[in-house]
Amino acid sequence: MDKTAEKPILGFSAASLFRNESKEDFEAFLHKHFFSVCSNMRLLVTRGTIEFIKEIVNKPLQPGIEFAPGHSVKTETEHETWKAVIEESLTDVGGGMRGMVAITNGVVEGTIAAVHHFTDREDIERSVYTRVLARQTIEHHVPCANDLRTASAMARSWLLHFSEGSPFEKRKIFRPLAVLGEDSKAIALIAHDNKKLELCNFVVHFLDNIVNYYDWVIAIGTTGEWIQKFLISMGHKEYAKKVIRCESGPRGGDVQIADAVCAGRCKDIVFFQDPTTSHPHDSDIRLFEQAIHEKVGKAATATLGRNWETAKIIVESH
Repeated sequence: MDKTAEKPILGFSAASLFRNESKEDFEAFLHKHFFSVCSNMRLLVTRGTIEFIKEIVNKPLQPGIEFAPGHSVKTETEHETWKAVIEESLTDVGGGMRGMVAITNGVVEGTIAAVHHFTDREDIERSVYTRVLARQTIEHHVPCANDLRTASAMARSWLLHFSEGSPFEKRKIFRPLAVLGEDSKAIALIAHDNKKLELCNFVVHFLDNIVNYYDWVIAIGTTGEWIQKFLISMGHKEYAKKVIRCESGPRGGDVQIADAVCAGRCKDIVFFQDPTTSHPHDSDIRLFEQAIHEKVGKAATATLGRNWETAKIIVESH
């Protein structure tokens, strides 16, 4: 692989029960494959997983540790090199929901080339984060391993290709919310299909409150297009430029906004929901709502209005 080229990114996480029940198998995977992976990729790792990795990496030198298949680490000097390469490749993206949202958002935005998310029976059954991540890797054609056997096959395949270049196809990067700064005032306006017209009417009704306080209006795909068309038709072309359109809901727009909420870059959300209709990306919506209610100490990270009456209070409170 060209060392001057930017390294592809691997999203990496392991559910807590997996870490407890499969520690020996994971340690064997790490000893055999992790050096070659970390030599050629940057890893975005959830906090619990990165602590788990470092605990294993910092154990004394033992048999089975390899630079590559058939190339064992034999001396303390080699062991220190092995550890340093692995630790330097790891980036902590946060614990719990924050880390999983960050990895899933990387899949949606095109910055992550592949994912290893090791799951267990409880995680598959209960975790909305796992379901959303799985759905988005399928939607965006990103290779994903949920077990050590598949991850090992990926590592072996990648190793064969890295000497000639990246084994990953170049992905289109779409980061519409990168313009949001820590001090930006942003409001997310979201609506199910049967509520889009009501949301547009809400924007028109409270236009002065919205444009005078907020720097940016964040919206998902089609909803953002509707809002922009309404504003332009009213002669407010300059206001339409404040509207940032994320991906559509099925392609991860909810995830992009959830990431901005988790990062503290969007604190007010208006989400007009239609409780009478099911949606193919309900898990994304659930993740989005959990992101809103994630706590920092005792304070919620964002305000949420699910109907006109509550949303009115939010936009008039500033």
